[in-house]
Order: sequence, then structure tokens, then C-alpha cells
Amino acid sequence: MNHAPRLILLLFVVIGISVVKVSPVLALRPFVTTDADVADPYEVELELGIFGFTVETEPGPDEVRIQSPAFRFNLGLPNLGFTGDWEIVLESVHEFIDKEQEDGDFDSDINQFKATGGFFKNVWYRGEGWIPNFATEVGLLMPTERGAERARGADFEGLTIFTWFFPRVTWHMTLGGATFHTGKEEPGETRGALIYGTILDAPIPGHEKFHLVSEYSMEKVEEKEIEHQLLGGMVYHGPWGMDWDAAGFGGLSTESTDWGITAGVTISTKVVRRRDWEMKRGWRGWRLRK
Repeated sequence: MNHAPRLILLLFVVIGISVVKVSPVLALRPFVTTDADVADPYEVELELGIFGFTVETEPGPDEVRIQSPAFRFNLGLPNLGFTGDWEIVLESVHEFIDKEQEDGDFDSDINQFKATGGFFKNVWYRGEGWIPNFATEVGLLMPTERGAERARGADFEGLTIFTWFFPRVTWHMTLGGATFHTGKEEPGETRGALIYGTILDAPIPGHEKFHLVSEYSMEKVEEKEIEHQLLGGMVYHGPWGMDWDAAGFGGLSTESTDWGITAGVTISTKVVRRRDWEMKRGWRGWRLRK
């Protein structure tokens, strides 16, 4: 199959109605990589992938994967005396897998959770203009896949993230690394992986609630072919602070996913509304802030 670069058009978003009043958010769906920002203290942010669909025709048998739901849960932490702004991140993706059989039919009895992990993210410095925000994210990816795709152990991931805010565009860049445990059908090894991604986000002039977004993302595992893709789509900053997104993406190598689509929503709300509890430095107890 021809794997020429595919810049993807998008699509449209159906806007729902929520009964919960929520806070404004900076959505980082529908991307693979992330931004140099965290949720405010005591704020919960849910990045929910409502539907995803990917097609892969090589190498190996043809595959169709449906992802629903995918989630990334962010909890902003109070100031505990450490440098920077912190959040806890939990994420996972549930997917159904259809694999083509020898008779040409597809077997749809495979479902699993993948990309399951927990991370600490910290913004060390907040910049302006050409001086970017600087953040790091470190944590573990757990082996929750099924069958041959299940890794032999937990993997470490560490990322450095930069975000530049300009008048008409926001630019995010991620660079990091991870360990990679081979699957059950491969020799038992732990390899290194390089991770890179860059995102551009620009509002449409005259319609600033609509943002055009694009991303290039790449992962290179030691002794494996590079996997990289292009993504293009749109984010709508809707009522009640809910950000809706939809995007398409295409692979740039034979090891990458051929093409896919994704759609979701980002919701944010305060855990504590009328009173915020803050831990004093030195573990002197809790203080009620009125």
C-alpha cells in the first residue's frame, strides 16, 4: 500500500449538551504527544476519546482497530513546597481488534486495554513569546495488552516538553525516551525508544472558537523500523468550557498505522469549589482558605 504523507482534513463535530457546569480548559486531545502545562490545583481534567478507528494493512495480516473509550485523567496538585506546578496523570485506551483470517474474514473477539500508565507532570518554568514553558513528565506504562501484544514488564517513560505561545499560533514540542519490553513472540529483551512530537494550534480568524491543529509524532524503538505519522484536525471550544475535537491521521512508514480517525471531548472541573484545602510546608497540618 502506498504510504505517502497524508495531511488529513477534518471532519465535523456534533456538539452535545451537558448538565454540569465546568471550568475552561486547554484541550490536548486529539494528539499523541502533549503540552507544557498542567491542571490548576484541585482541578480535575478528563480528556475522553469517544471514538477512534485505525486501519493497518502491513506488515502482517490486515487489522482494523476500534478505540472506545480512551481517557487521560489529570489532577492538579496543591503546592506541597516543591518547585513548579504539578499534576498526576492516569491514562488508558480500550480497543477492539479485528484481524483478517486466512479465509478473508475478520475475527473480532479480541479486546484489550493498551497504553495504560501513570505519570507525574511538572511545569518548571513559564515563559512568554520566544521563551517557552518548560515541563517534564515521568512515569510507568503497564503491560495490560492481551496475547502476543502483551509486553514482558512495565516500561519507564520520561519526556521533556516545551510550549511557545505566540499571538496567532501555539507551538508544542515533546522530546523524550522510554524503555520497551518485547512481546511474548519475541526474544525477552528490554530496548530503548526515542519519542518526538511537534504540534501547531491556530485559531481560525474571525471564528476563534474553532482551532485548526496539526501534529507530527514519531517513535523509534531500538532495532525496529521508525513509526511516525501526520495528524490534522479541528478543536471547537464549546459552551460550558467543553472542548470538542475530531481529527484524522496517516502513517509515513510501513510500520506505522495506515490511517485512522479520532473524536473526543475535554472536560475540566474543580474538585473543591467553595473551600480549598492546602497543606502547609513542613507538614504542619491543613489550612482552610476562605
